[in-house]
Amino acid sequence: MWLALPINAWTYWRVWDRLPARMAVHFNVNWQADGWVARGNSWVPSLGVTAFLLVVFTIAAYAVRANAKPALTAWILLGFFYLSLAFVGYLGNWVIEYNLNRQPSRWWVVRSDVSS
Repeated sequence: MWLALPINAWTYWRVWDRLPARMAVHFNVNWQADGWVARGNSWVPSLGVTAFLLVVFTIAAYAVRANAKPALTAWILLGFFYLSLAFVGYLGNWVIEYNLNRQPSRWWVVRSDVSS
């Protein structure tokens, strides 16, 4: 699980020189940017959430490993941990791609102009 942190950091490092000085890091329901930070602070949300989840998941994994009678429970929980970290990593990559290309995602758009 702990490989998620250096992989996430490497993702930022490899494109650091191409990122804009002011980066979008928060988005509304239509995936339009509504929160901006300086490039130097843009990695904090992604790496911070990843580090927090890793600490919580590691503690939880040790607790479950010590107390879980059926091994299946531990494996299911471990799978949930990996999927959660993969999702957070995907969102971090999406933010980087958005800031490099300035193109909003088209797979999820809530339209307010739809008449019933």
